[in-house]
Amino acid sequence: MAKAKPKTATTGASSPHLVPVLSPGSVTWRWSIRWREDGRKREKATGLPVEDRAGAERLLGEFLVEWSARQSAAPGAALRPDRITCGQAMTIYAHEHVPGTAAPERIGWALKALAEFWGDVPVSEVRGETCRRYVASRTMERRIPDTDPAEYRTVPIAPATVRRELGVLAAALNYCAKEGHITAAPRVWLPEAPPPKETYLSRQEVAGLVKAARRDRRTRWHLPLFVLVGYYTGRRKDAILSLRWEPNAEGGHVDLDKGVIDFRPVGRAETAKRRGRLQVPARLLRFLRYARQRTEKFVFEYGADGKEPRRIKDVKRSFASAAAAAGLDPTKVTPHVLRHTCLSYLANAGVPLFRAAAWVDLTLDTAEKVYAHHDGRHDDIRDLLDRGGRAGR
Repeated sequence: MAKAKPKTATTGASSPHLVPVLSPGSVTWRWSIRWREDGRKREKATGLPVEDRAGAERLLGEFLVEWSARQSAAPGAALRPDRITCGQAMTIYAHEHVPGTAAPERIGWALKALAEFWGDVPVSEVRGETCRRYVASRTMERRIPDTDPAEYRTVPIAPATVRRELGVLAAALNYCAKEGHITAAPRVWLPEAPPPKETYLSRQEVAGLVKAARRDRRTRWHLPLFVLVGYYTGRRKDAILSLRWEPNAEGGHVDLDKGVIDFRPVGRAETAKRRGRLQVPARLLRFLRYARQRTEKFVFEYGADGKEPRRIKDVKRSFASAAAAAGLDPTKVTPHVLRHTCLSYLANAGVPLFRAAAWVDLTLDTAEKVYAHHDGRHDDIRDLLDRGGRAGR
C-alpha cells in the first residue's frame, strides 16, 4: 500500500522546483525536478525518497546552475526575481558558497528553518510584510513544567535567532545577485536587534559554579574545566568544546608545551564569530595539564574502558543544572555569560577596552557597544588573571 502523498506547496512557477512523485507500481514517493521550458512541462527524477529533502535540494541546486544558463541567448543570463523562488536561490547558495565557509553547519540550520516558509516564495515577494510574517511564523512547542502527562505550549523563537536566519536569507539572495543568477536582490527586512546582555558573574559566583559542577558525578571531569576555560579566555562555547590536543581542521587545539591555546581550526577561514590564539594563564594551564592525563583526543570528551573517545558537543543542560545548584538563575546564567564575565572583569580591573576585546577575540566595535560603560587602564592581562586581581560588578 502506497504512503499518502506528502504535503508540498505549489506556486505555478515555471522555473525548476521539487515535487513528490509516485511512480506506477511503486509504494515510495520520490522527489522529481519539474519545470516548464519551450511551452512544455518537463520533469527529471532525482531518485531520492521524500525523506531526503536535503539531498534533493542539493541536486536541484546543481540542476539550477545548468538550467539558468539556458534561459536566454546569453549563457548564464540572470533571472528576474519573479522567475526564481527563494528556495532555489538558497539551494544555489548552499551548493556553491556554503561548503567553503567557516561555519557551514550553522548556515545549514538556518537554511533548513528558512526553507519551510520561503521555499516556494518568489524572490520578488521578499519585502517587509513577508519578512514580518516569517517572524510571526517561527514558533516552537515547549513543555509546560510539572505536567503529567506532558503538556506543551507554543512559544515564539528567540528574536535574535530569527534575525540571524533572515540574515542568511539576505546573504543567499545577495550572493545570487553578485554571481549573476538573479538580476537584483531585494532588501531583506530584519527585526530590531535585541539589546546586549550584560549578565556577568563575580569571582565568588564563578567559584561556586565550579564547585557545583564538581559535586555532580556526571559532570565533575569536564564541566569545571569548561567553566574555567570560559572564564579565563572569554571564548565562545562551541570554540571551547571543539578543542583538541593536536592541530586539526575541525576545531582549535591546546599546546601544553608552549602554553598556548589556538582556537583556529587548521585551514579554516575566519568568521565574524572570531577565534584566535592566546597564551594560557598559569592557573588555567595547571588544570589543562590535569585534563590531559585523563583524555586522549579531545580536551572535552566522553570515552572510557577502551572505547573510542567522543567529543562533548554541548553543556547547555549540565551548565543550567550546575548554575541552579550554585544558587544562580539558569535562565540568565548560560555558558555565554562566561564570555561577558571575562571581558567585564578585565575592563573593571582597568584593562583598556581594546586590549580586553583582543584577549577574548571580540571586535572593538562590538565591545564598545556592550562594555563602553567600563573604565580601563594599562595592565598585563595574563598576570592580572593569574594573581586574581580586583573583580568588580
